[in-house]
Amino acid sequence: AFASLRSAGVKVAVISNWDTRLPKLLRDCGFDESLIDTVVVSAEQMSDKPDRKIFDVALERLGLVGSAHLCAHVGDSSVNDV
Repeated sequence: AFASLRSAGVKVAVISNWDTRLPKLLRDCGFDESLIDTVVVSAEQMSDKPDRKIFDVALERLGLVGSAHLCAHVGDSSVNDV
């Protein structure tokens, strides 16, 4: 799915309520980093999903400030991702 998004020119961010070890963990698990543009973790931002701040950081890193209406969020938690 990430490869399809990338080939279509879609920018991708991983936004997680986790600590700063996440990028290394993704690499160690064999996740292809070339398929995502940025990883934003709550421990770095002192902001947890669903707080808007963590999403704003992702938008800034993706160069999409002011374009939230053009973005989609896919989550796995009915508490933190809704």
